[in-house]
Amino acid sequence: MDIILKKILLSLVLILTVYIWNKFVPKWLVNSISNFHKKNNAENIDRFPITLLIGNERIIIRFMQGFYWIGLVTMIMGVWVSK
Repeated sequence: MDIILKKILLSLVLILTVYIWNKFVPKWLVNSISNFHKKNNAENIDRFPITLLIGNERIIIRFMQGFYWIGLVTMIMGVWVSK
């Protein structure tokens, strides 16, 4: 019973951590890179990698969030499968 409670608590801590991480970090990261290029690299804003970022900010944020959720599922599976 004690092991199950530890696994549940660890799973909840992992879920909370990834939820808070996904709430703030991907948006901040993509927006800070985008704002940097808009402010300091305006002459090259129409070049390929920058237009990809600026034109698809929302998609990139969603991809990052999904990547972290998949990692969370993998970690939780590891918690529950381990002894």
